[in-house]
Amino acid sequence: MESNRNKRKLKILTILNYATKTLSAKEIHEQNYPITLAIETIRSSLLNYIRQGIIKRRKENNSYVYWITQKGIDRLNYFLNSKEQIDLLIREKIKL
Repeated sequence: MESNRNKRKLKILTILNYATKTLSAKEIHEQNYPITLAIETIRSSLLNYIRQGIIKRRKENNSYVYWITQKGIDRLNYFLNSKEQIDLLIREKIKL
């Protein structure tokens, strides 16, 4: 279970880190291939990440848009420099 949460966090933070603009939950969901998650799971995860301070959001055109914070970038760098996470990336063939 922890591995799935870390995989989800890694993927979402990576999407937000490399985005050239703020993204809606729907846009994050669309970019989340090959990890297929329900949009509600992504929305729930995004709320948790806001509470952790690793992403922020604002309302734009009747929906929320999200972006990564410096704390989120630091967390992403930790993930990418962790041997356990590197092994996970290799095993799961997560495309960054």
